[in-house]
Amino acid sequence: MVSLYNNWVLKRWETPISDIQRLALVSLTDTRGVLSLVLEDQCDPLRRRFHVDFTRYPGYRNLLEEYRLELWQALAETGATGRSLQVTVSPWIAELKEHEPLLDAEFPNLKHWLISTEDDVIEVLSDATPLFQKMNSTGADTPPVGKSTILYAPEDRENIEHVFRDVKRHNRPADD
Repeated sequence: MVSLYNNWVLKRWETPISDIQRLALVSLTDTRGVLSLVLEDQCDPLRRRFHVDFTRYPGYRNLLEEYRLELWQALAETGATGRSLQVTVSPWIAELKEHEPLLDAEFPNLKHWLISTEDDVIEVLSDATPLFQKMNSTGADTPPVGKSTILYAPEDRENIEHVFRDVKRHNRPADD
């Protein structure tokens, strides 16, 4: 089987979010030529947030993390770590430039940026380095963001056992 990532070359991209263990995507907006992400550190007691702007970009894609499982294997093989990466050899850029000659004229220094969160993998093509800004914290009493609830062993053991009992109860065969 050929992996999507066979021809990718990945390297760590140092950002304020690089080492956040539980990073969630709060929002992604595409308005007036600016792609803006709001990301949240779910381990931080005050739920610190970061605003990221891509000011020049011809394309982006956002896929659910579960459809990028081969990415984690590719990262393990290359040794690239962190939530923010740069794809230094990008088949996506090569393919677009092959079919869209204007792309090279308008974006001669195009780079492939990647941000992974608990639920999403966001890839952006841009010739400008994205801008990161810390935002005000939302506070511990704000409900968590994200598309799913993620439980970690052993710290969430009690919740894991509760979910397990609930699933078993709902999957019990009906009495005849």
